[in-house]
Amino acid sequence: MQKLLNMDLLLFQFQSLGIADRIPPEAMEAVVSHIEVEEYNKRDLIVKKGDICTKWFFVGEGIVRVFFEKNNTEITDLIAPEGWAFPLVECYYENMPANANIEALEPCKILTLEKDTLLGLQKKYPELALITRSILKRFLTYNQHRVDSLMFETAEEKYDRLLANIPKILLRVPSLYVASFLGITPETLSRVRAKKTKK
Repeated sequence: MQKLLNMDLLLFQFQSLGIADRIPPEAMEAVVSHIEVEEYNKRDLIVKKGDICTKWFFVGEGIVRVFFEKNNTEITDLIAPEGWAFPLVECYYENMPANANIEALEPCKILTLEKDTLLGLQKKYPELALITRSILKRFLTYNQHRVDSLMFETAEEKYDRLLANIPKILLRVPSLYVASFLGITPETLSRVRAKKTKK
């Protein structure tokens, strides 16, 4: 039963990445047999700053945020709902301690796959290289859009983009975190929301 659930969650991830029909069933089975499903309560820290974490994270259920701490302030860098997959890049590729935290904003089921495990599976099933390539392509594209948004978009444009990518985010994520993610103050976010409500 758990194996079928894991398969469904992983298939959902691969469908989100557009690669589900390109991975042979036997390769999918091999990945599922090595996937760990970790469950977290709301506000649990999945990764703490300073941890060494060489895993891929697949958000199966719930929503998480990645945040940094600076001058006693939390800066939200990523809000990832179901279907998102990512590594902590400095940990995964450089074996460095995490400089960010990952927090569950809702009860979450997180699928994880260790780096060495995936590398071993890729030797047997070369098609699995699609996983890392597809995740990194989406992650790099996301980061470029995020930088462009922070630099060039108005508060209203940032807000519209976020709602297009994560509908109903304000029902799931505290507005303080949303404002931090958008690079605006909570007061500006409130004004933008009020303006949108009046339209």
